[in-house]
Amino acid sequence: MKYKYLIVLPFLMLLTACSGVPKQEFSNYVTNFNSAKSTTQDIILGVWVTEESKYDGSHGQQVKLEQKLKALNARLSALELISKYNNILVRLASGTDPAAVQSNLISLSDGLSSFGSNSLSSFVKSAAPYGELIASAITLIDNAIKANEFKNAVQAAHKPILGIIEILQQDADDLFEIQIQYISDILDPERDQIINISFDYLGFVNTLDASEDVNTEIDGYNKSLLMMNVKPDKRPDPIKHLPDSSHTADAGDLSILKLLSNQTIEHINKYNNIIEQINAIYEVKIEYKKVLKATSQAFNNLSFAVQHEQYVLQTDFVIDVLNLRKAYLKLQEAKQQ
Repeated sequence: MKYKYLIVLPFLMLLTACSGVPKQEFSNYVTNFNSAKSTTQDIILGVWVTEESKYDGSHGQQVKLEQKLKALNARLSALELISKYNNILVRLASGTDPAAVQSNLISLSDGLSSFGSNSLSSFVKSAAPYGELIASAITLIDNAIKANEFKNAVQAAHKPILGIIEILQQDADDLFEIQIQYISDILDPERDQIINISFDYLGFVNTLDASEDVNTEIDGYNKSLLMMNVKPDKRPDPIKHLPDSSHTADAGDLSILKLLSNQTIEHINKYNNIIEQINAIYEVKIEYKKVLKATSQAFNNLSFAVQHEQYVLQTDFVIDVLNLRKAYLKLQEAKQQ
């Protein structure tokens, strides 16, 4: 399936349809838009890579993979439409003659037409209302273009674009659940390893007589269990030394206890890292939803500004996008540990 390195969400500061937009503020908008675009693109393509990594080569899996990639491609197409609409608003905000965006409006109308219910149904449960909204808007856009009423065409595109943003908001949980489930699948095996080593440790240490060295090793092992990022009742029970022999631990025995402790710490670190990744994904999802909501509000304000030739600045969007970027980078850092 063809990859689409598409685009993404317009956020940040809003500019209007007046030629007096300060250049620095307009430059800031473009810079932040590109940052938001890059982050959202990475999120979608990251899920794409996750889906492909689960493919085992079987025919049944291939069919499922194609369906999932189709849904991801539809999400990217939705983002492309948002980007096209944003580009039109930005050009008008910078003082471009509305007639000069005619080709952009035609491209947007074509994009909405090709998107349609088929794309929607690949990742939206109730696609019909949105499909109808898009279909009716296409007629309005095309009629306005033919009448050279370009601002009206922009306004006609407003509702379906907001509808597409709403779709992405509703879809956010499903999108991020793909990665959460994938990472969670390797969480339980790590916990099982920790429990199994705990049983091995208990069985071996009980063959050794009590001594200061043995007690030191047991104390260290029990402290390592407390490092596990999980509710206390989910941790293996601390080791209680109940020796069933009078064998005095030698250097080899103590080395085995140290080895089991080190193996436990290694698996606990892996377990904790997986938990950290899951928590980081949740944080990205939260910020992603905030940005989508902020984008809807931004388009409402910007559309009003374009229609009434006023200047609007909303710096809150910079914070929303910055927080999304921070959360995403934190996730990448957790994956690299």
